Amino acid sequence: MSKTKSGAADVDQNALLASLSADLAQAKIELGSLQKEAEDHEKSFDVRQAADMRAIERWRAASPQRELIWPDHADMVVWLLERLEVADKDIRAIAPFIQAYNAKIETLRAIAQETAACCGKPARMCGHDSARITLKELGIQIKVGGV
Repeated sequence: MSKTKSGAADVDQNALLASLSADLAQAKIELGSLQKEAEDHEKSFDVRQAADMRAIERWRAASPQRELIWPDHADMVVWLLERLEVADKDIRAIAPFIQAYNAKIETLRAIAQETAACCGKPARMCGHDSARITLKELGIQIKVGGV
């Protein structure tokens, strides 16, 4: 009879051990997931804190009397948005000049390709008049072909 009790106890202990092992494995999986989530939250916090600190530095630099003042977050966001609106306005104002400059660059690239195609030399070594004339028309003073 004791044999049967001992055998049943072994089976119960083995089942309990198997159940605990499965629970431990599941807990390890959950722990890994939670650790990953915590790392993601820490990275997000670090990114936001760094951005806040850059904004605070700009806010303080804009006015010397703010050097020792810690701004309210909402006020700082309003101030940053105002600065953004001014920057956007400035960008829109210089956009035509940038487009004109880019057009000149594209024309120069086309000249370089055309000149290289006509004589096989790099544009800076080509002495063809078409390249010089086009550059003059662009209002750019560059020696082409070493001339």
